[in-house]
Amino acid sequence: MKNYKKTAESEKLLSAVFGTLKRNSNKFRKTIETAKSACGRRGGMITILIVDDEKLERRGIRFLLKREEGEFQILEAANGKDALGVLASNHVDILFSDVKMPYMNGLELTKAVREDHPEMEIVIFSGYNDFSYAREALRYGVVDYVLKPVDPNEFHKTFQRVMENISSKIEKREQQNRKEDYLKKYSF
Repeated sequence: MKNYKKTAESEKLLSAVFGTLKRNSNKFRKTIETAKSACGRRGGMITILIVDDEKLERRGIRFLLKREEGEFQILEAANGKDALGVLASNHVDILFSDVKMPYMNGLELTKAVREDHPEMEIVIFSGYNDFSYAREALRYGVVDYVLKPVDPNEFHKTFQRVMENISSKIEKREQQNRKEDYLKKYSF
């Protein structure tokens, strides 16, 4: 397990980084609002599943998510097998997964999730800078392959891209619904 030392200096640095990012994020606010409004079936909340066999890593991702704008329902699983159980009983919008885990690794999980939940946004985290893992993850349509330890600035950019993807899918679906409604209304 990795040792992370929480110091006043590291907290101040993280606050400064996220403060700057949030001040410059009007577009991101709109993206979050669009995504949240489409999640009305769950009270306007985006649901996120964090999968990692190390509890400290899951806490780290949770910490980074708390610094993002919006409220999120955050679920956790210690491995891919447990994650499938969580997914069977919960609607999840975003999956954050480690690669190396016991029972079922993150790539096997990603493959299984893609089959049952093709719309889900997936981000892989790994302590391994191995191109073969990244290539396989990209084959399954992950948004990003982020190396550990996770850089807060990189996490923010990745999360922003995930939220923009969700917003874009919602807008496309709404546009398609409007077209269908129009055709139903004016077809003979």
